[in-house]
Amino acid sequence: MTIRAVLFDKDGTLLDFDATFGPAAHAVLDDLCTGDAATMADLAEIAGYDLATRRFSRDSIIFANATGDYAPFLAERLGIACDAALISRIDRLLEENSVRHAATLPGAEALLTDLAAANILTACITNDTESCARAQLATVGIDTHLKDVIGYDTGHGWKPDPGQINAFAQMNGLAPREIAFVGDSLHDMRAAKAAGVLAIGVTTGMHERAVLAEHADHVVEELGEVLGVVGVE
Repeated sequence: MTIRAVLFDKDGTLLDFDATFGPAAHAVLDDLCTGDAATMADLAEIAGYDLATRRFSRDSIIFANATGDYAPFLAERLGIACDAALISRIDRLLEENSVRHAATLPGAEALLTDLAAANILTACITNDTESCARAQLATVGIDTHLKDVIGYDTGHGWKPDPGQINAFAQMNGLAPREIAFVGDSLHDMRAAKAAGVLAIGVTTGMHERAVLAEHADHVVEELGEVLGVVGVE
């Protein structure tokens, strides 16, 4: 098996989720609640978000999901419709408030550089919006390493469905056996398995090894270990 492309999840895999979205989430909740402290506390509980530390629990409904997956729960508490306008508002607020906080995880840039040197294509497959992902990746300077960025709104569905991975494969003339997907969540592993690509779990984000191991072909502790898994020396 020769791997010709390695696809990456973004948050918890290439980027530090807490550093990037922790401060942003506070601003988003404050905006949605128009400053009402009690409502904000309720939304934070629903979201699995600690207002004091500005960090998410690892079972948060925000982590790994697309906006449309969790927005209905917030809308219900706010007593408003979960429509396209609300989803667009949340996406806009997240982008505006997260980009300046974007931070890579250790080894991310080095791994992308080494894969490029080995003539292996790389891309980002995320349940964030394409616009937000591109802005964050540009802020940390790793966007130039990536052949493409595919978000939940790009038009190919979102994880755990395999549409985003399948679309990349088709656009680049690749067979599933020539692709590896690296991610930190079960959504990532399920999407990889459904697409028939090599599933590599990384413990830099949402789940520990034991959880990922039940669904992944390989599990690594550090991003640099991906090189050995895909056959780059």
